[in-house]
Amino acid sequence: MGTPRLSRSGLAYIWSIILIGLCVVGVCLYAAVSGHIGPQWLLLVALTAMSSSASVGLIFVQASISISDTFVFASMLLFGPAAGALTAAIDGLTSSCWMPSARRQPHRVLFNICVPTVSVWCSGHLFFAIAGLPTSGVGAVSISRLILPLLIAALSHFALNTVLIAGALALEMGQPFAEVWKRNFAWLSMPFLASASLALLLLSYTRRVTVGDVALLLPVLALVYFAFRTVSGRMGDTNRHLGQLNRLYLSTIEALAMAIDAKDQVTHGHIRRVQLRAVALARRVGVQEESEIKAIEAAALLHDTGKIAIPEHILNKPGKLTPAEFETMKTHARIGADILSSIEFPCPVVPIVRHHHESWNGSGYPDGIRGVQIPIGARILAVVDCFDALTSHRPYRRAMSDEEAIAILQDRRGSMYDPLVVDTFVSAYKEIVAEGQEPDHGEPVVPAAMPATAAAPSTTSELQTVAVPERAAMSEGVQTLIDLIEREAERLAVEDWGELLLARVARIAPADLSVLFLYDESGDAIEARVARGLHEATLRGLRVPLGERLSGWAAATRRAVVNGDPALDFCETAAESAFRSALSVPLLAGDTLVGVLALYACAPEAFTTADQQAMESLAAPIASATRRCAQGESIVYRFGPLRASA
Repeated sequence: MGTPRLSRSGLAYIWSIILIGLCVVGVCLYAAVSGHIGPQWLLLVALTAMSSSASVGLIFVQASISISDTFVFASMLLFGPAAGALTAAIDGLTSSCWMPSARRQPHRVLFNICVPTVSVWCSGHLFFAIAGLPTSGVGAVSISRLILPLLIAALSHFALNTVLIAGALALEMGQPFAEVWKRNFAWLSMPFLASASLALLLLSYTRRVTVGDVALLLPVLALVYFAFRTVSGRMGDTNRHLGQLNRLYLSTIEALAMAIDAKDQVTHGHIRRVQLRAVALARRVGVQEESEIKAIEAAALLHDTGKIAIPEHILNKPGKLTPAEFETMKTHARIGADILSSIEFPCPVVPIVRHHHESWNGSGYPDGIRGVQIPIGARILAVVDCFDALTSHRPYRRAMSDEEAIAILQDRRGSMYDPLVVDTFVSAYKEIVAEGQEPDHGEPVVPAAMPATAAAPSTTSELQTVAVPERAAMSEGVQTLIDLIEREAERLAVEDWGELLLARVARIAPADLSVLFLYDESGDAIEARVARGLHEATLRGLRVPLGERLSGWAAATRRAVVNGDPALDFCETAAESAFRSALSVPLLAGDTLVGVLALYACAPEAFTTADQQAMESLAAPIASATRRCAQGESIVYRFGPLRASA
């Protein structure tokens, strides 16, 4: 599995932690050779290395946690912070050996070692300072005296360890640190406390660790391991089920939104642009609550639901509306909210839909509320929707330039729109526009009855008519490729198999770029493992969440998309404007999603029904062969006792 590239700040952060960690390791090694660590420590080191492989995968990130922390805490209690830190460093080194060889880059291995080393060293010194003991070990002190200091030390170890890893993940994924930590690590404090408690239990039994002593503790450790593994598995099942429901929920509202767009005769990318830009603007304005972000995301799709009730002669009138017609048009905000109020949304969508035409000075509709009484999501949506409407063609006017639209927004600042929202949008609108799709200045398009990410073909005959010689050649090419699949697939690695596959696919389909996406179940996304053609180098490793963009929609719905807009897949890449049409075919092995075969062409509407049929006839054998190639590949990347793929 590919990983996102770290930015300069991300690499600087990681190497800073590595430098600090190596300094700590040096100090601890000096303590070890100075004779401050007893020989019994080696038994704990051996147990740590063995238990490092008994890890449990976490739910929301590619990470795992093991029972080895028990022996790390025991080393720290019996022999001091230096022994505990060295034990953690050895645990990090051991865990790195379980990673696939392709993942063992120097900075990853060193980060694995240094994060737990720094964390244990700091929490160990904190423990001995609170307990009022020398750092050589707890000795014969009463266990009751150690409980509170150990609790504080375990929590500090948990906090420092997870904070350092969450920082790397936040820089890698480009997400707020607090959100990454809260979503992925906040619930993991109990395993750290359990490890500390077991270490204290061992200490209460004996102050000299022997094989027999450890044998008494192993059943308890095994019980903790299997209990956490069971809970984690059930949470994983629940999370996957919720993910499926969420995709169904998003697909449903997108289908409804597309029906509204079709009636309103706006370009088919309007709702997607508004959605992406509204979310981008919300984050810049300071909206951090995930439920509010989700509400804005859904409301951006559904804000014009009430236009179902508006007569088309008013909705698409090429001239100015009469006062009576405008009053009718204004009812769409209230009607849309009424329609959506019967749906139990998991976030506050309806208020945003109802109030997205309210004005900052109270002159808007339907309720005439003003200022901060207007939901922040509605204020954000109003600005983004206005900008996109002004910069897109409509039946009654040509599109304005970005500069003209910005001038109108600034003119309405403080009267129609929230000054803070307008100022934020104006200061960063180029970046916000880049985060969504570029405005579609082409002629208005009315989507046909097809998925939200697919473009309507120009003519039916063009897609259904294929000359007999062409059909025969294509059939021969398909059969040749199927023979290749049966002959070569099991003998090749995924990348080698993909290169061979895409080279043959290019001979029977009019593609300027072919991409083999593989499904990553842990991340619920498809990833471009192999790419061949124009811009291939920039696209390897591209990740598309299931149900999103073009190929993600094909994967989630398990339906091919013909002549869709490739820009949906290539947002923020060099390939975004290079291609004009796409064919995305899901690869299914029985009922199991393996990935997506995506073909992209520079020509508009380049793919015919025959191309679709040819690729669909290949989908099942390609999926089966690709799945066989990928068997045995590991995608978990570990960081220390708490391991994460940063």
